[in-house]
Amino acid sequence: MADRNDSSRGSHNKRTWRSYRQRHRQRSHAQAHAEARQASIPPVLEHPMVPQAPPDTVETQADLLALVDSLRTAGRFAYDSEFIGEETYYPRFCVIQVATTEKVTLIDALAEIDLTPFWELIADEGVPTIVHAGQQDLEPVYRILDRTPGEIFDTQIAAAFLGLNYPCGLSKLVESLLDADLGPGLKFSQWDERPLSDVQKHYAANDVRYLPLLHESMVEQLTKIGRLEWVREENEQFSHPATYQVTPAGQRLRMRGAGMLDTLRRARLEALVQWRDGAAREFDVPPRSLVKDALLLELTRLKPITLEAIRRVRGLPRPVKGRLGEAILRALEEARPETGQADDGARRLTRREIEATREQADVIWQRVRARCDDDRIDPAIVTSKRELTHLVRRFRERGDWGACVAESRLGRGWRGELLGDILRDHPPAA
Repeated sequence: MADRNDSSRGSHNKRTWRSYRQRHRQRSHAQAHAEARQASIPPVLEHPMVPQAPPDTVETQADLLALVDSLRTAGRFAYDSEFIGEETYYPRFCVIQVATTEKVTLIDALAEIDLTPFWELIADEGVPTIVHAGQQDLEPVYRILDRTPGEIFDTQIAAAFLGLNYPCGLSKLVESLLDADLGPGLKFSQWDERPLSDVQKHYAANDVRYLPLLHESMVEQLTKIGRLEWVREENEQFSHPATYQVTPAGQRLRMRGAGMLDTLRRARLEALVQWRDGAAREFDVPPRSLVKDALLLELTRLKPITLEAIRRVRGLPRPVKGRLGEAILRALEEARPETGQADDGARRLTRREIEATREQADVIWQRVRARCDDDRIDPAIVTSKRELTHLVRRFRERGDWGACVAESRLGRGWRGELLGDILRDHPPAA
């Protein structure tokens, strides 16, 4: 957790920025439990690779160490976690679930336990870890150990190479490939309450119970169609530090509407992202709970940039306007484009150029989708219209389509194999 110099200020901001989300989680928790009590819990699929017994529970350091040893002996294991992410800068892990083909175990992450041995196990390249949509679950390994996870197999990624939608939920995946029913969902629950209810334990256990069998089934299918190496390559992202590092440029690229900003406003946006991240750390709140992305974009367009102009931005939280306005002003005033980039006026696209960029990106996107349909790969894991728009935008700035493609991830690895001829042979008009 981020250190705070003023605990009272931190407490005040927790009340200001977390109250709505706390109430929402509490309501969802109560509703989900009420619905679950009325619904029948489906039986566990009978299969030698699917544990049938209720989950064991680990609440002591000795039991954790014994569990880690048993998982290492098993050779591979499934992992998931239940955390509360809307209250603090770093998500608060509450329950950790693991499974082998023999049993499911729940680790009480809120007990007096040092989880370091468990994170070290995930970082061990000799013990593969099976996850589903696992990036957030794996983030503590890098943050705590300053090491990346070892060998990871993400079933959500693998599903996209088998013709299923990306992202595909675990319940849908288990139903499609194993013809099993996970029962009612309970993701948005009060996972920090103790003791855990039977409904919570059942849901948490099912998040990992079927992953070993899924892994075996998917590897077999991917091998038959010659896509296993592509899946392994895509899963290598979990071994790259950049996957867990938040950078201003990376955050900017994910914001809707940021791709059409001129050079100066891109620099302003990145400066604001960096400011927001620092302020969120200080107050121990999620960055987007402090200031939404859309408001950061609005702030980059201010003319003139004054404290009064910042205070007039609609939707900006009052505590931000009142106490952090001057910090925002400084970030905007000090933002400068990177050395060697053209000035503001030279980088701005006309409305006609913006429309042409979007139209060209749409044409490429249609070709990409057709290729993915032929290869039964969901296009959402390959690229997006937004990424293609950024690519065309870079081409308009640089004038060298081949270089732009080669420098992007779309020109490398399995994406380059899949899309190489589409991108190389059909450059957009300058």
